[in-house]
Amino acid sequence: MSDSGKQRRLSRIISPDSRRTVIVPLDDSLICGPIWRLAPLRITVDEIAMEQPDAILGFRGLVRCNAAALTSIPYILNLCASTTKGEYTRKFVIGCVEEAVAMDMQAVAVHVNISSRFEREMLTILGRIGADCSKFGMPLMAIMYARSERGADDQTYEYADLAASSPEEYAAILAHAVRIGVELGADIVKTQFSGTIDSFRRVVEAAAPIPVVVAGGPPITAEAMLQRASDVLTAGAAGVSFARNVFARRKPGAAVRALKAVVHGQLSVREVMSQFEHQLSLCPEV
Repeated sequence: MSDSGKQRRLSRIISPDSRRTVIVPLDDSLICGPIWRLAPLRITVDEIAMEQPDAILGFRGLVRCNAAALTSIPYILNLCASTTKGEYTRKFVIGCVEEAVAMDMQAVAVHVNISSRFEREMLTILGRIGADCSKFGMPLMAIMYARSERGADDQTYEYADLAASSPEEYAAILAHAVRIGVELGADIVKTQFSGTIDSFRRVVEAAAPIPVVVAGGPPITAEAMLQRASDVLTAGAAGVSFARNVFARRKPGAAVRALKAVVHGQLSVREVMSQFEHQLSLCPEV
């Protein structure tokens, strides 16, 4: 029966028709604070919710404070947290699967930074929550990033130099990361983009048959954002999970509409840009 429960909940996040999904994380409100369009949080949530993304990812406070706007949108409850003010790469447990069941969530999320010196404890968390998810029929999104610490002040290292110089080598690290998520019970895996379609196919294959969704990363131009969405779909991903590239725009609702047009409507980047170009500019403070 737990498998049946997982499948019913997953079908609300990943479209049974397109087998694709557009997820909008709003958990940066805790991680980074009220930046950009997260400062007027209720307004931004209302604008995004109006466009009906396939799911929103966030913490308990977001859904409790915006219950009316989020009633009809599947919600993925993030059970791990850290902030940019402390040990950012070290994720701690701040919730449980039982709470997610009580709140009628459609999935829970656990974040693991592979290659971090805190990797072992994060893997322990993922394994434990994965077991609880199996018990309660709750889908598990494993957020599997290649991220570590570097230097005396433990600055977060994101492998950007490797991604730029050798997408294939970066993809090998990401492939290992997503496979770890699958082995520990993930029903959806979120990871970073390796930079090219060919290299990212290796990442998707490493997770198969578990669907992979891709993070957006730092804010980029509207065309680059849509091209990334198109590229990861071509590589076999199930969709996108873009946060800053949605809420950092003047009109975040338009960003959701544009992404849905690429992911579900299967429109080309050029077609979507012709419709939305003037609505997708970044906030001045970005």
